[in-house]
Amino acid sequence: MKPDFRLDGVKVATGFGENFLPVPPGIHRVEVAGQAQLDVEVAPGQVIDVYCAPGSTILNKGLLGPSTQERPGLGLFIAIMTVAIVATLVIFAFL
Repeated sequence: MKPDFRLDGVKVATGFGENFLPVPPGIHRVEVAGQAQLDVEVAPGQVIDVYCAPGSTILNKGLLGPSTQERPGLGLFIAIMTVAIVATLVIFAFL
């Protein structure tokens, strides 16, 4: 499922990976999935890279920024999965 992507409040059709969206000069708001947002100022002829990192769980918001972003909540995701695996192993050990 593709993330909901909005540019200046208007839904824009995008895909996963790199997308090129031409915009006029000025300040523009980029929003992904209603959680991560970033205001960018674009000069005439300028190309701006915006990187997105979705949250690792539904409890974490994603991040947008001018450089590669780390996925927020990765530690929480690893902790939850570790507890689930250990609990499963303990249950099967006593069967």
